[in-house]
Amino acid sequence: METQETSEQQPKKKRPGRNGNVPPEPTKGFHVLGQPSPDAKKAGWERKRKTKELANAILDLEFVGAKGSSLKKQAAQYLGIPESQVSVRMMMLFRQAEKAIQKGDTAAFNAYMDRADGKPVQAMAHTSSDGEDLPPAFDLSALSADDLKKLKKMYAKHTGSAS
Repeated sequence: METQETSEQQPKKKRPGRNGNVPPEPTKGFHVLGQPSPDAKKAGWERKRKTKELANAILDLEFVGAKGSSLKKQAAQYLGIPESQVSVRMMMLFRQAEKAIQKGDTAAFNAYMDRADGKPVQAMAHTSSDGEDLPPAFDLSALSADDLKKLKKMYAKHTGSAS
């Protein structure tokens, strides 16, 4: 008895998702079964926190540089600080600026400026479906002077500003 080969391929079996969860069907969109368990989420956030701490610890280390390199000395002289205070973070920023200037690298320029000045604030228009400006979400004119002081104090506490 002969077996005939068909040109039809067998459908691939779906691999289980993160943590063995079955991913949702593509037509169904978001589904709770496609999400990691609370313990897995907690472990993921902990890994992210530890990774960030490690990266910051490395960036804050004293910059050593290559043997015989005068880069650290030049950076210290330029900044007017002792060589022992030149960190890996400073040298990485210098290199990013150097790349932006010497090579005209726009991505390097944007990365440097985002760290030096902070990312630019993105303007958002609050308009209705017909394009008209919407009124402010909060009308502070109805608050008493005492309530405004409390609100200002809460804002200062939240943002760390000394207002």
